[in-house]
This record gives sequence, C-alpha cells and structure tokens, in this order.
Amino acid sequence: MKAMNIQWFIAQEKDRTLINVENGTIGKEQATGSLSTLYQIAAEIDDKECMKDISSTIALLRHMKSDPRAGGFEMKRTPIEQLGLVNRRS
Repeated sequence: MKAMNIQWFIAQEKDRTLINVENGTIGKEQATGSLSTLYQIAAEIDDKECMKDISSTIALLRHMKSDPRAGGFEMKRTPIEQLGLVNRRS
C-alpha cells in the first residue's frame, strides 16, 4: 500500500512539474531538479518502470528548446489507470 501511495505521488508531481514547464512557471533546470528528486524516490521503492519514465522525461527536457511555448516539448503524462491506483470501490 505504501509503494502505491508513493507511485501516486510521483505521478502527480511529475505531471505538475511538466505543466509548470509548459506554461512557463518554471524553467528546464528547475524541472530537471524536481524530476531528479522524483527519480531518487522511485529508486528507493525500486520502481524501475517509473525510473525509466522519469529518466526519459529528463532527457527530453534537456534537449528541448529553451522556451517550451516555442514548440518541441510534448508532455508525457502517466495515466493513473496505468499505475493501478484507480479507486476500485463500487
């Protein structure tokens, strides 16, 4: 249960970070730092898929144009359904 909560947190924070980059609230460097922190959290729970996803997102950020509004940046969000964290109460 604890790992699922951490996976949910990572997915939410990754999406929030990417939205902030896209709308210009934070820059590439800040976003890279935030994602690196999320990578370390994923490493602590040994979530290799999440680590790969964050790593590829960081690589994408490093190679994008300086201004995300100029194009070249497409957000890659993690659907909560893929994490198996959907509330299954009926």
